[in-house]
Amino acid sequence: MAGGDPAEAGAPPAAGIDLVYVAVSTDFPDALGLGPGAASQNAPILLVPTDPPIPGTTKDELVRLDPKRVVIVGGTAAISAGMETELGALLPNAVVDRISGPDRYATNTDLTQSLYPLEGWASIAGSAFGSDYSDDLVIKSFTSAYNEDTGNLEASIQLPHGATILEFRVSFYDTDIGGDVSAFLYRLEPAVSAVQMAEVDSSGLSGEGAVSDTTIYHGADTVIEPVDNSVYTYGVSVTGANQVTRMIRQAMVRYRLGATP
Repeated sequence: MAGGDPAEAGAPPAAGIDLVYVAVSTDFPDALGLGPGAASQNAPILLVPTDPPIPGTTKDELVRLDPKRVVIVGGTAAISAGMETELGALLPNAVVDRISGPDRYATNTDLTQSLYPLEGWASIAGSAFGSDYSDDLVIKSFTSAYNEDTGNLEASIQLPHGATILEFRVSFYDTDIGGDVSAFLYRLEPAVSAVQMAEVDSSGLSGEGAVSDTTIYHGADTVIEPVDNSVYTYGVSVTGANQVTRMIRQAMVRYRLGATP
């Protein structure tokens, strides 16, 4: 990133359009693949050579547009680090980012995910935690999910690799004024105990209700990285859901694959 964060640099924010894309002028795939997505964002595409200087007409247009953000499409073989630096110097109030991969195909994949992010939900039925009126099912669920070390009911949740976690949402049934049901989203790290990422509880509910947490953390104060199934296991831990008057109906995690630039 050449331009950096204007707020951190003490520079005033740009006053022009929100976004400009920059692609190399000597080959067509990056600009061609970018076209429909840029059009959907009302973002112009400007062409530059691989190396400085920026052509005069392009420089004038960038200054006129005064974008808040500039996204370079392609690696340094397409648009060099020197050109990125020159763009940042020309537009000191803009954030200058780059979308690139190790080859043209990876760049195109990253670009597609950036322009067209997909959102979805992963869920665990309440029966995984014994939240059902059937005594037999409750006993079986307790047996399969009970953690003797923590005293909690636990179940794994499968999230797409590389996804960003957006929300932890739990549906409760709670008519017991003597206590609340609490649910925790966590990730299990190799050779380390579970690290909590989000928490909700049934406090204040009477009967059916759902509670969400959209502040997702890794540990106490670090925003979590994208889901990495090659290293971690993700799960939900529940306390207090041990009777028909206090239970969890469903736990859900909302996620995004790809991110809008």
